[in-house]
Amino acid sequence: MRYSFFVLTIFLSANISAQVLKHEVGIAGGGSYYLGDINHLTPFYKVRPVIGLLYRYTQHDNVAIKAQVSRLQIEAYDSDFSNTYQQLRNASFNTGLWEVAGMFEFNFKPYNPPERLNFAPYITFGTALVYAENLEDLDYFLTFPFGGGFKAALSKRLTFNMEWVFRNAMNDKLDNIIPAEAEFPQKQTSAIYTNDWYSSAQLSFTYNFSGTKKWCPAYPKSVR
Repeated sequence: MRYSFFVLTIFLSANISAQVLKHEVGIAGGGSYYLGDINHLTPFYKVRPVIGLLYRYTQHDNVAIKAQVSRLQIEAYDSDFSNTYQQLRNASFNTGLWEVAGMFEFNFKPYNPPERLNFAPYITFGTALVYAENLEDLDYFLTFPFGGGFKAALSKRLTFNMEWVFRNAMNDKLDNIIPAEAEFPQKQTSAIYTNDWYSSAQLSFTYNFSGTKKWCPAYPKSVR
């Protein structure tokens, strides 16, 4: 019985001493841009501000779950492009997007700030509910963000992140341009069977606020 208790105590002590800082809150900022019927191919066209608040829960050294609320802005102007049809159409839009996202992060290498200064590249994907302002035929929509990033521990508590995320809006309405109408071909203003996209590149800082290492009082701190 004493032997079993001794083994259990060592096991619990080892697990407690190996705790990581699992909970993080932070702020994010960066830029967003749009791809669609006005801007077909140009990345970082008309970059507009992104701000956000985020919470990250680290399940494992290689896996984390993140929730983020963001305010993005996108806009585009036909007059910025030399295409003759766009010059004649002369469409434009400017809209704000409110996004609530839930994301998974998979680190390509173990990331555990409390153990030592560390860094990890990662991929991320998830789902988001978006509210669009100032659009004629669209208020709310779902999208499925995906992208990649890099995180680095500046200290045991502070983490720096860089991230680039892409979103297919799953609709062709972000730019307020109507799709082609078969009975009125002269009104064709939007490419058929294509969706609009928007992307963001952001920097963020997160603070680890719980999960500090604890030690069993029966053993010195030097014992791991």
